[in-house]
Amino acid sequence: MGISPTESFIILYHEDMDAARAFYEGLLGLEVRQVVYEWFISYLVIAKHEKTLCISTSPDECKQ
Repeated sequence: MGISPTESFIILYHEDMDAARAFYEGLLGLEVRQVVYEWFISYLVIAKHEKTLCISTSPDECKQ
């Protein structure tokens, strides 16, 4: 899966990925598009227009 020229995405940073996933998947019902690492996940927001919402913590925080 690559990024197309028409795709747009927003990255939001969150300290607690479990809480973020509970909110975006459980409460909002967003579909998981891709889990790249335990600190980065993307959700498909609008498939027709390829809008993606990404939730991430800083990779440096995961090394602690």
